[in-house]
Amino acid sequence: AILLIDATVGVHEQDEKVAGLAEKAGTSVILVINKIDALSPPEVEALREDIWRKMGFIRHAPVLEISALQGKGLQPLTRKVLRVLEDRSEEISTHALTE
Repeated sequence: AILLIDATVGVHEQDEKVAGLAEKAGTSVILVINKIDALSPPEVEALREDIWRKMGFIRHAPVLEISALQGKGLQPLTRKVLRVLEDRSEEISTHALTE
């Protein structure tokens, strides 16, 4: 699942619920912060802190910052989606897990 956060709005209760449902279902989550170009570096850091304070249970999820309007960060997002799909389809033997 790609969980899209609007950087200019921040995290809403609905974002937290969707993230919780994805986590509960065992779905891979990629957290994408859009409109990142609208924030200053200190504002980006404050947003990240807010995200982890409200949704720390998905701290393992990769986070990508994009600007869909400017087309920035879209290629890394595509690569990350493909990588996550690849990782989810990988089978690990019991032997490898217990060593």
